[in-house]
Amino acid sequence: MKVAHLKLLLPFLLTLSSTLWCAPNDANLSTLDPLITRVLETHPKLSASRMQIKASKSGVDGAKWGYYPTPSIDLGGGKNSSTLVRLEQPLWAGGRIDATVDISLSKQRESEVALDESAYTLIDSLLQTVQNLTQARGRIRAITQGQKQLDDFNAMLNRRIEAGVSSLADQELIKSRLAQINTDLTIAKIAEKTACSQLRLITAQSDISCAIDADRTPSLDTQLSTEEMIAQMLKTHPSVLKATIQIQTAEYERNKAKAALWPTVSLRAEYQKGSVYTTYATENSIIYLSAQMNPGAGFSSLSGIEASEATIQQLKFNKLTLEQDLTQGLLRDIDDHRSALDRVQGTNLSIDASQKVLESYARLFLAGKRQWLDLVNSSKEVTQNRINLEDLLATATVSTYRLKLKTGELIAPLGKQP
Repeated sequence: MKVAHLKLLLPFLLTLSSTLWCAPNDANLSTLDPLITRVLETHPKLSASRMQIKASKSGVDGAKWGYYPTPSIDLGGGKNSSTLVRLEQPLWAGGRIDATVDISLSKQRESEVALDESAYTLIDSLLQTVQNLTQARGRIRAITQGQKQLDDFNAMLNRRIEAGVSSLADQELIKSRLAQINTDLTIAKIAEKTACSQLRLITAQSDISCAIDADRTPSLDTQLSTEEMIAQMLKTHPSVLKATIQIQTAEYERNKAKAALWPTVSLRAEYQKGSVYTTYATENSIIYLSAQMNPGAGFSSLSGIEASEATIQQLKFNKLTLEQDLTQGLLRDIDDHRSALDRVQGTNLSIDASQKVLESYARLFLAGKRQWLDLVNSSKEVTQNRINLEDLLATATVSTYRLKLKTGELIAPLGKQP
């Protein structure tokens, strides 16, 4: 009878021996480089940011015109008519013109950094999409292997039932497990399809191939310590740079508010012909110094200075909060990356061990020392370990790119490019 059992179990044992888990190495994330380039070149959000930079440059040119003479003409009509032509050259404005130019230059720098911030956000979204896609494809691969293993179980069980050595109750168990794993496979395929659609959307390329898998041996390839990575992130992160520039802009706004407390000294050249107050046709030309001061109603400019000081302090606290949030996020990413790398080897060992246990259970089941439930549960454990490995590889690899992005090593600043 045992010989007959061996004949029934032999095809299954051969299948087990041929499905020992070996993480594939069919592709790596070098294919991410052209994806990153395409996103940076074609995404409409970045195109809008580039137009904002052009607008801010025009604002700088407009502010610099404040150093030049201002022409004006005043025409009066009615019973009498007059014409007044004036050319006014500011000589000293208490720093108002300088502050206006500084503000426009600061806003130009802010628009340039805003372009880098938009690029950062898009690439981070791209990396998350690639991680989702890689993870889904890995899960499909692992679940498919588990499904094939259960199909072999089912075929073996049918032969045993025909031989009268297994019950129909065992068949219900395998059918339930097959239904569950088919559902898991469907969910993984839906996740793959969703991630693929997101990838095509963010790259604006409807025919792009979604055949992207994680590198099987991910590595951060950096000699930086955690403290050095934090320092580099705070030095290069576009959101931090933007917050710094916003503080500078607020300081220039304060300088402009203070300038309102001082008079503006100008040199005026005027030519007047006629007058609305008299019928006599006269012509006059004059050059003189003018001093004008407009502190606002009840010296309201002082309130504007106080408001500017409060805004500066607010922006400084916002920057500190931002730095803390970014540091916490970086530490989490570092921990996730290192944890995933450490667990990859252990999970590989778990797969190998659970596979051997499955083979042992198959033999013990034949000898009547294990239940059919033990065999099915052991197969489930092997499949779950394979899924865990795929998740870890996807996390470890994409987190490598994410850490490089956060420390300013993945993409070059775009705002300063011509």
